[in-house]
Amino acid sequence: FDAALSQIDGHTSAEAYRLRALAWIGKQDIAKAADAFAAGEKASGPKSRLLADYSKFMGQSHDLAAAQRLASAAIKAQPVAITAYLANADLALVRGDTGAALKLYDDALNVFPESRAAELGKIAALGDAARFDDAEAMIDAGLKVRPGDADLIFFKARMSAKEGNWAEVRKLLQPLEDSFAKRPRA
Repeated sequence: FDAALSQIDGHTSAEAYRLRALAWIGKQDIAKAADAFAAGEKASGPKSRLLADYSKFMGQSHDLAAAQRLASAAIKAQPVAITAYLANADLALVRGDTGAALKLYDDALNVFPESRAAELGKIAALGDAARFDDAEAMIDAGLKVRPGDADLIFFKARMSAKEGNWAEVRKLLQPLEDSFAKRPRA
């Protein structure tokens, strides 16, 4: 984190402030991270990524009003970053608005079709909305392209668990047991 801070020393763009804030978070200095985000909001240059990360930061600080303001500004910024869509989708889920989250994931995938985060977020939101057939169709489509993808296999196992097919759950998860060591839900 110190090396990152020294590399951007003297830079005053929004992106430099974003990186500075992330480094301060890494150093566990939340006050300096907050100052860097606030300065970045006023800095020059593209701000979508800064605003999205600032939104997540404020959400983790439990200031949902500020998080929503920042996430909305991130979507309006040009160029818009994938993180802007994801920040807004995360906030929609926090509010319990799965429909809005699904729309945001769809918007993200229309602009950034390669986004794994948007794909996985949409699958999870479809599950939350009890749209299991749609979720399973996305999972199966993803597994055709990436057959060993642990995240997709985890979702596939959840679908099998929902149906009570425990033999299938074991068949899917046991070969990946080591990769799931840091995932208690798996």
